[in-house]
Amino acid sequence: MAHDWHRGHVYHILGHYRTSAVGIGHSRYRNLDQDLLVLVTRASMEQNRVGPQLILPNFVLPNRIGLVEQCSGLDSLQHCFDSDHFKSYPHTVEYRYNSRGFRDAEWPKSKQELQQAIWCIGDSFTVGIGSAQSHTWPAVAQRRTHTRTVNISMDGASNVWIARQARQVLEHIQPQHCVIQWSFLHRTENVQHKKIAHTALSADPDQNIPAWQALCREFAGHASVIQSVIPNAAPGIDRKEVEGWWWTDRKSDWPEILPISRPDNVTLPQRFYHHWQLQSILSEFDVVLVEQQDLARDGFHYDIQTAEWFVSQILHRIS
Repeated sequence: MAHDWHRGHVYHILGHYRTSAVGIGHSRYRNLDQDLLVLVTRASMEQNRVGPQLILPNFVLPNRIGLVEQCSGLDSLQHCFDSDHFKSYPHTVEYRYNSRGFRDAEWPKSKQELQQAIWCIGDSFTVGIGSAQSHTWPAVAQRRTHTRTVNISMDGASNVWIARQARQVLEHIQPQHCVIQWSFLHRTENVQHKKIAHTALSADPDQNIPAWQALCREFAGHASVIQSVIPNAAPGIDRKEVEGWWWTDRKSDWPEILPISRPDNVTLPQRFYHHWQLQSILSEFDVVLVEQQDLARDGFHYDIQTAEWFVSQILHRIS
């Protein structure tokens, strides 16, 4: 009970900070009051110690600590893609966040247990926006593998953020399995903001694709890592979409059907070259492109049918 008052006091203070600080790195903690950060770690993570040291002390989403809510982000009647679908969604959705601010149960208390867990790192698709918690892919993976999963995800996360969390997990935890689900390639971090490191947009695929390729190459070197990417993460990543472009744009000197790889004898619009570049990355680094098969309550994110499909891909690679 020694930390109960501190925890409540910190939650009150953090109500004034609409911020996502996890993984910003010590050089960027100027974005938060340092004393406040100390209070957060003391109040919420005392159970995660190895001797005198906290485990991953900067893995905190302050504005989510202990939060329970019925709607989040796109998953509300005001912001959803389809209000009729939202109203008719048959499952109860509740967002319940742990003492670190993640939509997950409290972490195991020992480093050994954390090493044996499957670490799940991603954006709102991994949070499970619009889905019942039991429908999220980390929950499905835990159920089907009978192995604890640890969900490290944030709505709006960029691939830079995801990579930063993954590096720390691999360095400090060294888990048996770590599953990364990459986000939209056009998301970048705006680290100039005074309070938060949030996502901004970059519309240049000639920069976005090589940047993502470098991240995929980096994590392909870890035997414990399984890489995947959300549906429609970039224009041209879905072959079915590009086949539609092909039939719309096709000239008489083009091949009749969309080639598997880049042809040498014809000049094509740049977006087709982006497609072959993306396909090459998926193939070279065995990145699972999530095939969306259903819709969560918000009408945008995927739900349990897709989560089950994705976990089957994970199990295939684990075994």
